[in-house]
This record gives sequence, structure tokens and C-alpha cells, in this order.
Amino acid sequence: MKKSKISAIAMGLVLMCGSVFADTQTANMNVTATIHSGCDLQAEDLNFGTIVLTSVAHATADILVTCPSNTVGYIRLNEGLHNLSTQRRLLQTIGQTDYLIDYNLYSDSGYSVPFTALSAPGTGGVTFNGVGELQRITVYGEIPTQTSKPNGYYTDVVQVILDY
Repeated sequence: MKKSKISAIAMGLVLMCGSVFADTQTANMNVTATIHSGCDLQAEDLNFGTIVLTSVAHATADILVTCPSNTVGYIRLNEGLHNLSTQRRLLQTIGQTDYLIDYNLYSDSGYSVPFTALSAPGTGGVTFNGVGELQRITVYGEIPTQTSKPNGYYTDVVQVILDY
């Protein structure tokens, strides 16, 4: 009887103290975090659609930028591939002949504040403050009236530059 009482007490102590293990293994768990201190930049295409050069044509596109909160950024645009000095131009080549259409890009809906081609950092563009989420900066395009050109598809590529 004494032995069974002692056995019962020992068993109770084992149960109170938790399980008894025969062996122990260890492994490492990697813990990581990434801080993205930079900005992300994308640009929509600006499409004037089908136009006639006897009327002014307008179109818009958005620049999509995400920067950490309190990051001061500056968006500027280069002169494009087919520029003449600071005049941006759309190009269509037919045979051996290039046809060009002048166009302008602005940062305001009144078409009065141009994105200056060939601008240096901090000039000719738009300043913004990062808010930690996506922001849209609208580019306003304008094709002024000009002399007739052949029908067809005219293109250019403008580089969007983000300084921060």
C-alpha cells in the first residue's frame, strides 16, 4: 500500500511538472524585415487619339509615384526622342521622310506651366511631398495648331525623372 501511495504521488508530480522528454532538438528561425526607403515610379501613356492639326488637341496622363511619408520629391520630364532643342515633337517616318508634329507638356490644367525640356534637377517640373501611399501627378499634353502632315501614327517617348 505504501508503495502504491508513493507511486501515485510520484506520478502526480510528473503530471504537474509537465511531460518528460527523451531528447531535445533545436532549429533556427530567421526573422527579417525590409524597409523600403526609396520611391516607386510609373507613368501612364499620353494618347492624343485621332486629331486634326487645324484645332488644338489636349490629352492627359498620370505619373504614379509612391514615396515614404515626408519625402520631398521632384518630377521632371526630358525632351523626348524627337525634340528640336527644347521643342518636343511626335514623329512618323514614311519611306525615307520624317514628319514631325510639335507638342507641349504642362503641369497644370490651364496649360500655362510647362514641364521644361532639358531641365536640371529642381527646375522645370513639379515638387511633391511623399505620403507613404500612391500619389497621382497629372501631365497635361497639348498639340497646337500647325501645318498639315500626312495621316498616320506619330510617336515619341519622354522619360519621367524622379529626384528625391
